[in-house]
Amino acid sequence: MPAEVVITEDRLRAVLNVPAGTHLSQDHIKGLIVERGVCVGLQEAALAEALVASEHDRRLTVALGLPPRTRWYYHLKEGIVGGGEPVRSGQILAEMVFDEQRQPRSGMTVDGVALSAPEDSEVVSEIIVGVGVEVFKNVLRSTRGGVFVIQDEFVWRVVDDPRGKPKKQPMLFLADDYHSAWVRLERGEYIPMNILRDLLREKEVSYGLIPQALNAAAKGATEAATYELARGIYPQAGEDGRVEYCINDEILHQERDDGSYDFWAAKPIIEVERGEVLMRIFPPQPGKVGMDVRGKRLDYQPGREMDPERYCGEGVEAVAASPDDGSIEIRAAVKGVYNRLVTGKVQVHEQVVIDGDVDMSTGHVESQYPICIKGDIQAGFSVKSACDIMVEGSIEDARVSAQGNLQVKGGILPGKNRVKAHGDVQARFIEGRHIKCRTLLVQSAIRHSTVYATGAVEALEILGGQVVAAENITIKEAGNDHERPMTLQAGVDPMQQAEFDDAVALKAEIDPQIRRLQQAVQAAINHATDMAKKVARHKSQSYSSQALHRTADQAREALRDSQQIRQQLEDLEARQRAVQETMDAYEKAASRSAQCSVKVSGTAHPGVEIRIGRHARTKLHESVTNALFRVQEGVVVW
Repeated sequence: MPAEVVITEDRLRAVLNVPAGTHLSQDHIKGLIVERGVCVGLQEAALAEALVASEHDRRLTVALGLPPRTRWYYHLKEGIVGGGEPVRSGQILAEMVFDEQRQPRSGMTVDGVALSAPEDSEVVSEIIVGVGVEVFKNVLRSTRGGVFVIQDEFVWRVVDDPRGKPKKQPMLFLADDYHSAWVRLERGEYIPMNILRDLLREKEVSYGLIPQALNAAAKGATEAATYELARGIYPQAGEDGRVEYCINDEILHQERDDGSYDFWAAKPIIEVERGEVLMRIFPPQPGKVGMDVRGKRLDYQPGREMDPERYCGEGVEAVAASPDDGSIEIRAAVKGVYNRLVTGKVQVHEQVVIDGDVDMSTGHVESQYPICIKGDIQAGFSVKSACDIMVEGSIEDARVSAQGNLQVKGGILPGKNRVKAHGDVQARFIEGRHIKCRTLLVQSAIRHSTVYATGAVEALEILGGQVVAAENITIKEAGNDHERPMTLQAGVDPMQQAEFDDAVALKAEIDPQIRRLQQAVQAAINHATDMAKKVARHKSQSYSSQALHRTADQAREALRDSQQIRQQLEDLEARQRAVQETMDAYEKAASRSAQCSVKVSGTAHPGVEIRIGRHARTKLHESVTNALFRVQEGVVVW
């Protein structure tokens, strides 16, 4: 194909032939156009396309003339506008009609020759018939399948459908819960919009239609894809009722300029007046209904109500607060000491007050209520409370146990008796004692003591001994210049550690027992089977009834023995599973230990061993100041 400009027979189009693999310069194109005398209706887009090479031969319409117009014209069939709608081969696109209201108009060829308007008796149309379109008698029809487009009002043609091929046997898929409807298209496939509407109608999909997805599926897929055409709305469950505690029982403390802590303003034992509001209970809130793609209403799950009885302990009462929001207030029924249990239940008890020391005049003190001791707890005595204990003096070598918090305004002196609290412990100092608690707050120093805390530990100084905390350890000084050995371990719950150690020991004891019982069960089953075979053999050999009874009794006894051994094995395996659950729970908790740290704002001296979690540890051989010890990639860093 040579590069040239060809004018069509009706002189209304100029076509530029461009051979494959070549592109033409602007001067070359201009020369070809001038050579043919083309001067009307130049097409800028086609001229620009000729400047770029292609791997195919091209015939580019670079100029369009203006056809003359008569009162005859092609009237498009219903549903056809020439905007790219799909047509099939042989489809009638338009038919010739006469309109006496139309005004005739002269035309112009691409080479500038005027075309006079034909007479009304001449059946002449002003359109230019392009590719894929032909004149047949008095109609215009397509010669191929594709999409019908009208360019510049009078160039009619049928071109390839840019969407690709219509999908054969399209299917609409629905989710099992009718929450979503979608179609699947491969590359180069599309589904006409009318077919999409029919599919939706057949499946009764009417809610949550997604216009963008419908248009995209009708436009065609450039890559294999799933198009979600409709999406329902899941119901939103109602909010559960909630509780709001009105008493702040959190331990508050302030760090002084010298690094010590002022815990005495925290007042862990809280006194309340009768009628004081302790907490509020709010009713559940409604949820939101949903809708599936078929328009079916989906009811929401109502929120769970909070039972006031669950939160009412001794000395409190539930009162309806507001008819508007349906809330309930839990108020103090008596004047006393407020206490919130781990279960969330609140109670108010009268406080037990010891005006002096716990000594021979008082004996051992044990109560279900909070205890306030104005003096010391002398050596040899015991103080126990199911709530909080406050000691305004010191604790000598006495046994102290609190189900709640323990506050000691003096110190905890050396001794063999253990000091334990299920809640938090506050003290001015601790020396030579074994302490178990949740959070430990010490205003001054912890010296040569063993501390197991299921929460955090904060102190001014720790010297000697061992401190194990499930959370962070925060201190100013660790150790001294004498390099005495001591251990600070964060991220390990000592209670869980003890349970884990017991579980490991028990597992080591149970495992060999299970193996022995498994062998015994198998041996018992084999013995019972042999005895059953022996009974059958004796029957077949006509043994005496006495011998048969004796053999049958032995078989039954063997069966009972096997059942008893099997029951022992099942019991032991149940214990083994319980032990394994304990070990798994500990391992799960231990995996969170990497987030814990040991903070020393002053100096950590040589001889101090820092442990975080079960395995990460380091021992200091030189002083470190202002350090935050933490775990990074299994190693203690600071």
